[in-house]
Amino acid sequence: MRKFAHIVLSIYIHHEYFPPTLHAISNLARFADSVTVITRNIADPNWEFPDNVVVKVSGSKMTLEQSMKQPYKDKVKSFLQYSLLLRRSILEVKPEMVVLHDPLALLAHYVVAGVRRIKYKLWYHNHDVIEPGKKKRFSLVWLAEKLQSSAFKEIDIFTLPTPDRRKYFPEIYNSAIYHTLNNYPSRAIADKAYYEKQAPGKIVKLLYQGVIRPGHGLEEIISMLNQNILGRNISLTIIGNIELAYKQYLTQLAVTESVQEQLTFLDRIAYQELPFETCKYDIGLAIHNLGSIQYATGGAASNKIYEYAAVGLPVILFDNEQYNKYLGKYSWASFTDLSHDSLVDCIYHILHDFEKLSKQANEDFTSALNYESSFERFITELEL
Repeated sequence: MRKFAHIVLSIYIHHEYFPPTLHAISNLARFADSVTVITRNIADPNWEFPDNVVVKVSGSKMTLEQSMKQPYKDKVKSFLQYSLLLRRSILEVKPEMVVLHDPLALLAHYVVAGVRRIKYKLWYHNHDVIEPGKKKRFSLVWLAEKLQSSAFKEIDIFTLPTPDRRKYFPEIYNSAIYHTLNNYPSRAIADKAYYEKQAPGKIVKLLYQGVIRPGHGLEEIISMLNQNILGRNISLTIIGNIELAYKQYLTQLAVTESVQEQLTFLDRIAYQELPFETCKYDIGLAIHNLGSIQYATGGAASNKIYEYAAVGLPVILFDNEQYNKYLGKYSWASFTDLSHDSLVDCIYHILHDFEKLSKQANEDFTSALNYESSFERFITELEL
């Protein structure tokens, strides 16, 4: 990939909520004199970017939750503020490449499409496919879905984290503009957190981190925390934002099963600090038993799976065709149907050869399952 003078990258949600965008910005900075990031003012700046990265935010400071609960007219106003900031920045910077990192960034660029009188490569990376027909009519995401085909006519490069999602984009299914760019974690941070792990002591520490909602096997895991496996007790730590009602439900379930002392909740942790917490545990849980496109195609797109492996945690996944397709070949990946016996068998298998599996997980991450390797393959294909 040749050296660019200026690159503009835009994401509507906020890069702090999307690790692959953090990694994209850091890697793009190696190929540009400057990278300007356009987003909204809905998260505190925690990630340390290279010195040639400038972040510009639109709108007044609020949380992501507050932005989602805004009245419709305020959401439209916020979107227009963001779109205009994107337009001004492109006109000021005159980039050679513009990178759009979510559907609303694509919509914003389409709205201010007059800036294309400046010549630049337009690259769209889609993290999560919009579920067809499931968005409220005239909502911003609904508009993004409806105008997607028109917006695609301007795109020079299109990337997805897995080829399994290509069928949801008929505009480019057989197009040469398509490339795969996996949602893997970055070695730049994971390597600092990793250490060679020893077999668990008296307690096997299970970890679930990420979006907390039904469909991730948490109820089934809590129901088997009273199990003793190879002379060890089991604990479960859940990290991330959770609705109060669901937290109360899981807590009451733990009380009913008499395992409340073995269940811990931690608030969402800033991503640059997360690997240093993740590595304290023994087994990562990446069980996705949901019907959404995001999880039905998550075998190569769920960064959570590989965040565990990066710091040496063997992983338990849902036993279906998608996850076996991408992870069945890895010794550190175990598969469950969420039955009690299946979960016990997974943990038993991992404990039986823990140190070898832990080391192999990190080695597989280091050799191939990291963002840097995926990015290098991508830019080699581009031949820019």
